[in-house]
Amino acid sequence: VPTGWGAYGGMAFYGVSLTTPQVYSNASDGNAGAGIGIGNPYTNVGLELSVAMMDLSQQDNFSFGFKVHRNIADGTSIGIGGLNMFHDAESDADESYYVAISHAFQSMPSGTQPYESKLLFTIGAGNGMFRNMSDYDIAAGKNKRGTFVFGSAAYEIFKATNLVVEW
Repeated sequence: VPTGWGAYGGMAFYGVSLTTPQVYSNASDGNAGAGIGIGNPYTNVGLELSVAMMDLSQQDNFSFGFKVHRNIADGTSIGIGGLNMFHDAESDADESYYVAISHAFQSMPSGTQPYESKLLFTIGAGNGMFRNMSDYDIAAGKNKRGTFVFGSAAYEIFKATNLVVEW
């Protein structure tokens, strides 16, 4: 789930994930991503640029992403971005655009400083992967269109350990 916050000011990030089994499959696979942020969302805007490898088992299926984000109040940020841009032809990921608003509740300070809050929420809407159901879902008799809306909540249960739910 995208958030309203993003990397900025030269921040770099990376991540790797594993899904076992993959949706609609008995096989395991994963993906990896990395990016950098520039600008300053507190004084102007931040820009986040990213690259993803959507198929670790074959080490291929690359795509790109971007997010323009701005802090609009204490603990609140809005982001507008795109995912799965310029993806490989065999990709099962849809090029998707979205807007997301995130809020960190300042009245619940985090035990992991300098992070601001134990409780974080995001709500957003988009097209592509947020709108279209997969071919497998359609074949199973589900609707062709999804909800367009997505959201997440994160709560710090222990220092540097969060429980996250998303839809």
